[in-house]
Amino acid sequence: MRVTFIIVSFLLSACFFTTQKKSELFKYSQTHMGAPFTIYVYSDNEDEVKIAVAAAYKKIKNLDSKLSDYKDDSEINLLSNSASHGCFVPVSEDLWKVMNYSQQIALLTDGAFDVSVGPYVVMWRMARYQKKMPDKDKLKTLSTRVGYKKITLDKKDKAVKFQISGMKLDFGGIAKGYAADMALKELVSRGYPYVLVDAGGDMVATTQPQGRPWPVRISSLPPNSKRMFIKNQAIATSGDRSRFLKMDGVVYSHIVNPLTGIGVTGRYQVTVIAEEGMKADTLASTFTVMGPKKGMKLVETMENTEVMYFQLHTGLTFKSSGWSVGCD
Repeated sequence: MRVTFIIVSFLLSACFFTTQKKSELFKYSQTHMGAPFTIYVYSDNEDEVKIAVAAAYKKIKNLDSKLSDYKDDSEINLLSNSASHGCFVPVSEDLWKVMNYSQQIALLTDGAFDVSVGPYVVMWRMARYQKKMPDKDKLKTLSTRVGYKKITLDKKDKAVKFQISGMKLDFGGIAKGYAADMALKELVSRGYPYVLVDAGGDMVATTQPQGRPWPVRISSLPPNSKRMFIKNQAIATSGDRSRFLKMDGVVYSHIVNPLTGIGVTGRYQVTVIAEEGMKADTLASTFTVMGPKKGMKLVETMENTEVMYFQLHTGLTFKSSGWSVGCD
């Protein structure tokens, strides 16, 4: 599942540039995972911060080589080829973390989030390119290759096995969030406590100097919800504003429901605030698939997590009970 890349406008007033140590706010940007990764970091030494930021981007690039389904030699594509032979395949620490968390969310949501959705995703990409609906018989055939219960994890050896051949992983709904987490962690470990990482709309942040929150604006949301504040939090938005297939008046999102093999049709922009990027990214996709009724019910059972649904064609919004925290 791929998350729509939302254009995020960064709001910074002059007071945020003034600190007791006269730190400056530096901004850097590179493209990875098909999205701009922008890093904002406070520092009083430009030469030193460049070294730390370079290390953060090196980490992101390394994760892209592991988690991208677009790269033939990525670790997940090699895993898809190897694990389908019915043998456990040891994986890297990063892939294990993402795989293990993905399976936890799949279990929690009865498969509304499922990284084995790859065969469906490939078919819908072609459908959008050709501007025609996927073949129903082919989708039915592919359904035998999709399902999180067909993936087995060996926690002791951190290894993965597929129960059938032809399965394909897709981390589009989790990879950017995890990469943002790891980039932020890299910078903090190098002595930079005031950081925000924007991975194409999936953002993770510590605080600004003096404990101030980071003000952000998400242009795709309704006017009264555009401006938010995050502090030691993450925020992610998912939806079909820019990538979809419209046939016979029905808009099919690029986000595919793993349970049906069909692109989601609710036309929702779903924004999630959580304590880390991997969680926010994953749940934004998951809640899009689940819809507001089921999604709102689930989020109320989760700590430090809020969600807002914005329906594009009606303008209706649905917010979890704690949404007002950190937002205006």
